[in-house]
Amino acid sequence: MRHFFWPRCHVAGNVISNGNAIDAKGLGMYVHAVQGMKPHHAACKWNFGNFQGKQISAIMMEFTTPPSYGSQVCNVGAVAKEDGSMVAAMVENAAIHKTTTLDPETGWEPPTSLELSWWGKTKEGVEVTAITDSNLEHLVERVDVLAEIPAVIKAFIAGIAGTKPFIYQVPSNFGQRKNAERQHCDPVTLRYMAGDEVGEDEGILYSEATFIS
Repeated sequence: MRHFFWPRCHVAGNVISNGNAIDAKGLGMYVHAVQGMKPHHAACKWNFGNFQGKQISAIMMEFTTPPSYGSQVCNVGAVAKEDGSMVAAMVENAAIHKTTTLDPETGWEPPTSLELSWWGKTKEGVEVTAITDSNLEHLVERVDVLAEIPAVIKAFIAGIAGTKPFIYQVPSNFGQRKNAERQHCDPVTLRYMAGDEVGEDEGILYSEATFIS
């Protein structure tokens, strides 16, 4: 299993929603994933975060291995500058579910607020830290990974393998603004420190919380 990340890049395209084309031009990230094993053997849960700001991009992927692999938490992340150059690639990061809520339909407890923190060093040895938090109360999409499988087989898989994969997808501070026709994603603040440089950047945080087994 491996993942290749491009933390900050320019994207262009259209999203079709209810027959209407929405311009999707802007900042984004790219990940190329190769997984040659059963998902529930690789991890029992995942956290993913993608922050895109005016000056900084920060991404994070965290997974917890199943008990057969020691229930180890593994985290990889990176911080990139406005010009796309890498600041640091990190492995000592954390995705913290500050508050959660029970989903009665699945039994999982997805986060309603999330804190992401990065720590690492540049190739010159300069210490880099970054942190951001977000309100996740307004769920955008709950993906039933086994939705296309017949209910009988789904129940069999859940009972025998203990696998019940759902992905909870939420952009930062998503909700209906007062007197607004559409829902919006309000920006969150990323605070960072690189050596003597201290600053903050505003941007949009997209996150996923995946529960498998």
